[in-house]
Amino acid sequence: MCRWMGTYPELPSYVLETGEDLQDVLDKNVKELVGQNIVDKFNHTKIPYLPKVLSIAKALPLQLHPVGTQPQRRLAY
Repeated sequence: MCRWMGTYPELPSYVLETGEDLQDVLDKNVKELVGQNIVDKFNHTKIPYLPKVLSIAKALPLQLHPVGTQPQRRLAY
């Protein structure tokens, strides 16, 4: 079973307690939830990674996937 949180317009995540679209909540609370330094760096309020919980039946594996060319730059070293 795979669960994920993200700000993709085609398949948005929603806040459990309120039902609000996660991106709407991030947009309303930029400084508290995203951080101004992230907005300045990426020029948007979307979260710059995809957290994914793969299984809750055993130990919780957590994967964070960077966006863009970051993985490619690291492999170039």
